[in-house]
Amino acid sequence: MKMRTVARADCGRTKGGFFEDRQTWWEFVGRLRFSLLVFCVISGCGGAPASVSGKLTLDGKTLAGSNQVRVTIMFYPEAGGAPAGAVADEQGRYQLATGAQVGLAPGKYIVIVAATESAPAATGGIPNKRIITPTEYTDPKKTKLRAEVQPGGNTFDFDLTSGAKLRADHVILATGYKVDIHRVPFLATGPVRARLEVRNGFPVLDEHFQTSIPGLFITSMAATQDFGPFFGFTVSARASALTIGHSLRPA
Repeated sequence: MKMRTVARADCGRTKGGFFEDRQTWWEFVGRLRFSLLVFCVISGCGGAPASVSGKLTLDGKTLAGSNQVRVTIMFYPEAGGAPAGAVADEQGRYQLATGAQVGLAPGKYIVIVAATESAPAATGGIPNKRIITPTEYTDPKKTKLRAEVQPGGNTFDFDLTSGAKLRADHVILATGYKVDIHRVPFLATGPVRARLEVRNGFPVLDEHFQTSIPGLFITSMAATQDFGPFFGFTVSARASALTIGHSLRPA
């Protein structure tokens, strides 16, 4: 029996004869790949990425990146998946990227921000690092920062607060006082109140601090409407005493 070997040069040919040779087949494959790529770009395979940028501040001041401070912001998808991140520049501005691709998919995100400051080691070894942002912003389980990214361009500015607390022994509220001479207890009763001339709550005084009632002098805060704010302070006691004294001196 004779064995016959047939070398086929048309391995790219199909049963229906659609492809004439191997070259035609690879040209078709190349065109198919290009068509799929164009389709993904136009239709957005896997969801068209959105762009996200913004500015970071801490207690109203720019959270700036530098050679000593590294400011990182991360967007974690609430539904799971790869996070997007960025490093803020010296103006506190950032632009997110997912891996090597600028942007991210639209959706809801959990946001964390961490700023780390590096300080040279005393012995010239590994630099010392400390986190300058509160831990509530650096932990995905604790942060309350959220963002809902829409298709297209998005801007999210985050103003963080340090939550710093100041302890004090006393707190003085310098809110000032409103004078109402009628609320002075010993003047509120009897015939004095009816005879006392008052304007805007202040007693009307002459040049010697004397009221409309002869022999009744009033100074200090109640005299500031006619004599100015200086007489609202204790240091004015000497000047007002001298003025009143001169008026009482016999002619």
